[in-house]
Amino acid sequence: MVDSLASEGGCCQPMIRSGSPQSSSVRSCGIRRVGWLVCSLGLLASDPVVERAGAADLYIGTTGTPETVTISSGTNIYQTTSVGYSGASSNNLLVVTGSGTQLTNSLYLWVGRPEAGGNNQVLVTNGASLRSGSYTWIGDTAGNSVVVTGSGTTYANNLSGGGYFKVGSQGNSNSFTASSGATVSVGSEAAIGYSSGSSFNLLLVTDSGTSFTSS
Repeated sequence: MVDSLASEGGCCQPMIRSGSPQSSSVRSCGIRRVGWLVCSLGLLASDPVVERAGAADLYIGTTGTPETVTISSGTNIYQTTSVGYSGASSNNLLVVTGSGTQLTNSLYLWVGRPEAGGNNQVLVTNGASLRSGSYTWIGDTAGNSVVVTGSGTTYANNLSGGGYFKVGSQGNSNSFTASSGATVSVGSEAAIGYSSGSSFNLLLVTDSGTSFTSS
């Protein structure tokens, strides 16, 4: 059950909606939710599923049920993106795919927050771009991963200059993989297995055509 987001032509642009309420997502005027579509602030008062109003954040994994969101077109701008956000939420997936598709966070990407369960994943592929202002945290829980793959696919977390890039912030067995001609640029504060209790974390660059730089 996968949904797509797009940002052209107005506030609320759901391109595809399928499956249960837990798998649906929409970009809507600073309102981000995974649940039924919301295109008007007036709908919020009686809607307990809305995650947060008035903040340009994308939260995936808030209910304890695994959630999948696919962004497949347009320029999609948020303040933050969290995959595996709260509670017992685990096994959540964010896919950013397609040439020209962009997901930009002015602040950070966080995969596997400490409040959530583990095994959350971000996949950036097929010429898409994922960019963050200063911070990437992967793995305050266990088994979280980011995969950036394919020619023309890019990932950056140093848009604001500098930048923190941490694989295994506090958890174990987390990974970041760049492969098949992807280009990755991260800030100078890069760490694999950041905390003393985190172990078995991995940064993998698979081939000579793939670029990974830290500056």
